[in-house]
Amino acid sequence: MGELINKSYKHNKWLVWTSFTIILLLFVLLFTQHVLSQNETSRYIKFNDKTWDMDKDPKPEWYTNQKDNVTFTVDLKEDYQNYLSSIEKPDEAGKEDPASDPASDPAAEPAPEPAPEPAPADVEQPFSINASYDGKGANAIKVSKILDAAAQFHGEYKVEITFPSKGDSQLDVAMDFAENSWGFTAKPAAFSIKRDTVNPKITLSGINKSVYTDKDGLVVLNLEVEGREFFSRCCIRPRCSR
Repeated sequence: MGELINKSYKHNKWLVWTSFTIILLLFVLLFTQHVLSQNETSRYIKFNDKTWDMDKDPKPEWYTNQKDNVTFTVDLKEDYQNYLSSIEKPDEAGKEDPASDPASDPAAEPAPEPAPEPAPADVEQPFSINASYDGKGANAIKVSKILDAAAQFHGEYKVEITFPSKGDSQLDVAMDFAENSWGFTAKPAAFSIKRDTVNPKITLSGINKSVYTDKDGLVVLNLEVEGREFFSRCCIRPRCSR
């Protein structure tokens, strides 16, 4: 019996190894496609009308003059759409109720098309976030989902961080997407926002007083600029020290 099995294996050895190779190649192909789809997904941080691609753009240089807190948006809409597509839904094909079949009752009205399923209400936040300011932990961090007019969530979060001190310094933010329930992989993201709440001081010198007016420290300086890139006249209203 053993000799028959051995002879059969030798005779069909090429078929066994060919099948194994095909299965292995299919596995590698599917895994590669999954990795490529993850890499093609874009993730953004939006701050003061500026957008940063976390995976492709260089680290941004952002500034704020807010005294109490700073707010930005985490845009994960592409990951969220992939997450919704991956949710398994029960297969209801072939489970039609005979009583609702229009062919069994010619007088019955056709059933309306089912409404699209809403996004799951218990979507977990797919990232953790930490921040420090001037070397100290900024623990007052509030993260909330951004909803549209129909109260639907599309994958964007609003993040609000309260400054722990009044002095101007730098806010360092770190985000981690490890082991998230959405099923995507992404490297950690880190960026900084510098706070500057001190008003600039401008010193005027060598300017004839006839071209500006000064009242209570507010200077109105009229300039005429030639050039298609500028307005023909502009007005600068700096507070100055003279």
